[in-house]
Amino acid sequence: MREGTLIYGLPEGINRLLYNNDPRVDYQVDAIKHSLGVAVDLRDLQEKIALEITRMRMDLMRLEREELHASRHIKLCQFALAPIRRIPPEVLSQIFLEFVALLEHENQITNIRNGVWLLTHICSYWRAVALSTPAIWATCHFQCGRPLGPPPFGEADAGPLEPSENTVHVVEEWLHRTKTHPLSIHFGCLDASHRGFIPCFRIMEAFLAKSAQWVELKLQIQEAFYSYFLPVLEFNHLPNLTKLKIYAAFSMETQIYASFQTAPKLQWVELKGFTSVDVSMSVTLPWKQITSFAGELATRPHILEDAPSILNCTFYTSRILPHSPIPTLGLRAPLTHHLLHLHLHTRSMIPELLVLPSLQSLVVPGSDIAILASVERLLQRSLASPTSLHIDEFVVNPEIKAVLAAAPSLTQLTIRVPETLCPISDSERFFSVFTDDGDTVPLVPALKKLDIQKVTLGEAFMRMLRRRCLRATDGEEDQWQGAHLESLSISDVGDTHISHLLQIKQLKAKTDLKLFDEGLTRVRILG
Repeated sequence: MREGTLIYGLPEGINRLLYNNDPRVDYQVDAIKHSLGVAVDLRDLQEKIALEITRMRMDLMRLEREELHASRHIKLCQFALAPIRRIPPEVLSQIFLEFVALLEHENQITNIRNGVWLLTHICSYWRAVALSTPAIWATCHFQCGRPLGPPPFGEADAGPLEPSENTVHVVEEWLHRTKTHPLSIHFGCLDASHRGFIPCFRIMEAFLAKSAQWVELKLQIQEAFYSYFLPVLEFNHLPNLTKLKIYAAFSMETQIYASFQTAPKLQWVELKGFTSVDVSMSVTLPWKQITSFAGELATRPHILEDAPSILNCTFYTSRILPHSPIPTLGLRAPLTHHLLHLHLHTRSMIPELLVLPSLQSLVVPGSDIAILASVERLLQRSLASPTSLHIDEFVVNPEIKAVLAAAPSLTQLTIRVPETLCPISDSERFFSVFTDDGDTVPLVPALKKLDIQKVTLGEAFMRMLRRRCLRATDGEEDQWQGAHLESLSISDVGDTHISHLLQIKQLKAKTDLKLFDEGLTRVRILG
C-alpha cells in the first residue's frame, strides 16, 4: 500500500472490481471483507475520535492562555525590575539635562504638554527629581501668541492665542522652580496689535525680578514695548549677564542699549534685524570687555577700534541699495587687531587696512568677488596662518583660488553651494589645482580635513583624493610632499560614476581616511 493511503483502502488489482462486472475469486472477497471491517470499526470510533479532538483543542486553548498570561507577567516583572527605577536622582537629573539640551527652541514655557513639563507627568519619582533640579528650568523661552500646549487630538489649531492671566501664572510657576540657578531668557513679543500687551508686560516684569540671575538674554520685542521695558530695566543691575542678543523688526532708538552698561560680565553681543539705526546708540555698550560680536557693520562701524578684546566677529549682510558700495571699517591708517575668527556674509564688510596676524578661521561668501579680493589682501598684509576656511555660496572664480593661495597653512576646508549643484566643469577646474601635476603649485598643501556639499565628483577630485590619501609606501603615489588627508565629508554630490564611489571606498580601506558619506545614499549612480 502506498504511503498516505487509508488503512482500509483496496489494492490495485481488487480496486478495478468496483468499475466492472468481472467475477470475484476467494482472495479478493477476503480482502474486500477485511477492508470493510476496518472501516466499520473506525466509523464506530468516530464519536470517540471527535471527543478526543475536542479535548485536545481545549487543552491547546488553555496552554495558549497560560502562555499569554505568562508573557504579560514577564513584561510586568521586567518593568518592575527596569534599571530606570534604580537610577540615582543625580544621574536622572543629568539625563533630564541632556533631554532639555536637545529641545532647543521647542522648550517653550507655555508648551505645558511637552518639553520640561512632560518630565513631571511620567510618575511621582520623575516629578520629584524634575522639581528638585532647577537647571532643567533655567532656559526660559517665551514667545507671545503661543498657546498653552498643542490642540487636543482631532481638533484643528486655532492659531496664536493672546497672553492671559493663566499664561502669567504659568511663567511665574516656571521661574519659581529655577530657584537661584543662572537663567537664559528668550523673550519675544512682536505683535503690537493684540490685547494681551499688559500680560506680556507682566511676564517681562516676572523675568526682571530675577535679572540678577540672567546669564543670557535674547529679546525680540516690538518698538512700543521699550517705552515700558526700558525704564524698569535701567535700574536693574545685571551682574551675571554674559550674552546679549537683540532682534529688532523696527527702527530702534539709541537708549535701547543704555541699560546694558550695568553688565560687568557681558562678552557676547548680537544685534540683528535693524533697518534704521542711529550709529551713536552703540556707544553705550561696554565694548572694551566684548569678546564676540555679530551684527551689521552699520550698527557699529568702528567695532574693532572700540573693542580691542574681540576674538570672534560676524558681519551680516548690510541693508544697503544693490548698487551701493560695500561698507568698510572706515580706517584711515592700518589697524592691527588680535581677532581670531572672522565671518563675512555677502555684501557685509570689506576689511581694508585691517591687519589680523592672529587670525585662525575665516568664513567668506564665495560669490562676492569684492570681499574675496579684499580677504586675499588681508591675508597677504597680515602674514596670518589661518587653519580653517569655510566658503559659503561657492562659485569657482580666480578670487577664491587667490584666497586659497594666500592661506597655505589651511588644514580644514569647507565648501557649501547654496542651491543648484556645482557643475562638473567647475569642479574639474577647481580641484585640478589641488595636485602637483605639471608646473602648477598645489593649493592648500597642509589640508587634513575636507567637507564638501553639492559639488559633483569628477576625475580631478579623485586624482586629488588619491594623491593626498596614499602614503609614500604605495609606490606610484610617492611624489606628494604635503600633509595627507585625514577626514572627508561629502553630501548631496549629485550624479557620480560608480567607479568614483568604489575608489573612495577603496581609499578608506587602504588608508586612515575617516569618511563621512551619508550623502552618498542619495546619489544617482552612473556607469
